[in-house]
Amino acid sequence: MKAARRRQRDRGRGLPQVQVAGAVLWRRVRGTPVFLLLRNVKGHWDFPKGHVEGFEELDQTIRREVAEETGLTRLEFHPAFRKRLSWVVKERGRSLLKMATYRLARVTGGRVRLSPEHRSARWESSRAARRLLGFANQRDLLAVASAAVRAERPPAHIRFTRAEP
Repeated sequence: MKAARRRQRDRGRGLPQVQVAGAVLWRRVRGTPVFLLLRNVKGHWDFPKGHVEGFEELDQTIRREVAEETGLTRLEFHPAFRKRLSWVVKERGRSLLKMATYRLARVTGGRVRLSPEHRSARWESSRAARRLLGFANQRDLLAVASAAVRAERPPAHIRFTRAEP
């Protein structure tokens, strides 16, 4: 573990924890994977995420948050992808430890409709998305998600030929 991450983790010990769930959303455009980033009102680019409410399951929270923040509802979760990130934030003058679990989900249809908490959304290649993300843990998450997407085979294109008489 890198020293900076170890310091971040240690700094969060003993702080109140907030559970968050999110998704790295992707789709293929002309055979190339692209990832959805949202720009919040503070100007930071990030993946859709939000607080776990009540007794929600992880995937329920992610589907709800993605629908609220983007309007997208047609998602296929990667069966094995589940990554955890944590970071310390200040909210209302208090330090909190945010514990986020992210899933990788392919968007199978629909158009992005932003919530009021976001200014814009962009579908970007892994390389372009990496340049927009402001935090190292987000860039690391994108790298792992991108590798998982590359490991999947794109749908085979079926070529029809005319039968000979």
